[in-house]
Amino acid sequence: MNCLHCNSFTTSSKFCSRQCCATYWSVYKTAHKVERFWAKAEIKHFGSPFLLAFGCWQFKTKKGYALRSREAWKYSRGQEVPEGLYINHHCDNGLCINPWHIYAGTQRQNMLDKYRRGRNDTHRNPNNSRITIVEVREIRNKWDANVGTMTELELKRIIALEYNTTIGIVTRIGRRETWRHILEENG
Repeated sequence: MNCLHCNSFTTSSKFCSRQCCATYWSVYKTAHKVERFWAKAEIKHFGSPFLLAFGCWQFKTKKGYALRSREAWKYSRGQEVPEGLYINHHCDNGLCINPWHIYAGTQRQNMLDKYRRGRNDTHRNPNNSRITIVEVREIRNKWDANVGTMTELELKRIIALEYNTTIGIVTRIGRRETWRHILEENG
């Protein structure tokens, strides 16, 4: 009988040594892992195998979505994601594992893509805030107009009650610590 790994003659088992056994199963498990990964991918190809690049592929299970794009990158390119880079999506579908839709990039590139594609809600209502852009401008105008007329605490309380928000939010808006991207009415 021959060793399954190195093909040398062995009399007792499938392997000639423990090292051959460990190496064989390591390679086998890795190859098997890749096959199982792609078998669980739900691939949409619009009726033609030539259109595989166009549809998003998603993992069939509902567990571990965050790591699947990195695995898809690794298995399709045969290498780990470079140190310090993220997996970004051309298709804007974070669950997509289609190798043609993903690329390694920085967080900055991802944010720039987000702005270019109009996927950011920052200009409308960041962080699902209850305060609108118009209200931010009004709060700032009231803050600037009344800064010297009363104590800062009184001013914060009055504005917070008027806009049904907290004193902390009013303070950060008035001091321009938050909503910095909002320009003044005149500016």
